[in-house]
Amino acid sequence: QENGLDEAIAVLRQGIQKFPHPHLYNALSEALQKQENGLDEAIAVLRQGIHKFPNDDRVYMTLSEYLLSRENGLDEAIAVLRQGIQKIPNPKLYVALSQALQK
Repeated sequence: QENGLDEAIAVLRQGIQKFPHPHLYNALSEALQKQENGLDEAIAVLRQGIHKFPNDDRVYMTLSEYLLSRENGLDEAIAVLRQGIQKIPNPKLYVALSQALQK
């Protein structure tokens, strides 16, 4: 199934090149995270997604989740959520920040 995952990652990378969209960045990061030691690359992809789409809350949410799964990632996750709230204040980001602050 690793070949299938590799192919899926290649398809998503191609999609991002042709049709950059926040949903594709999230999907690529999800696929990358499934690879052994893929979390760092998944986080890098999401950072690119935030750079390209600073007004899309989904990318901030996913990035904060991945950072929270890292050892010592809490402070960085909180910073990402605060950044998202500055750009696009919405209830989902406020709830996620509140939950992160309680950890």
